[in-house]
Amino acid sequence: MIRKFLRDEKGNTAVEYALLSVLFVLGIVGTWSFMGNTLGDFMSEVAVYFSNQVN
Repeated sequence: MIRKFLRDEKGNTAVEYALLSVLFVLGIVGTWSFMGNTLGDFMSEVAVYFSNQVN
């Protein structure tokens, strides 16, 4: 029974797609968190620059 279970390849593709999806999402979240901070800092600097120009 265990040998039959280990040789059974049904569902392998679904597991592979699930793992690839998890890696893809982790990559997006990591990039988003890094770029989010950098982009937020940049936008703050732009806002300060323009508010100083108006005053």
